Amino acid sequence: MRKEEFQMVDITESINGKLEQGNMNLYLYKEKIGRILMSGQENRYEMSEGFKYHKGKIYRMHKISDIKQYVSDCDLGWC
Repeated sequence: MRKEEFQMVDITESINGKLEQGNMNLYLYKEKIGRILMSGQENRYEMSEGFKYHKGKIYRMHKISDIKQYVSDCDLGWC
């Protein structure tokens, strides 16, 4: 079984935060992608699936596909 590989795309500049109930909710445009749980000692980042916080930046994770060909099923006669 092959391990899935991901490409990390920096989306930090596109993120907006909204303070709600003592936590900072993170949005990519209008989609909620995570939150920062703010405590007196250390903040904790909880990100939605497909997003990652790493070293002060927020990334969207894109799965790298194994398929290298542009089209498939050429036997159907349209390519």
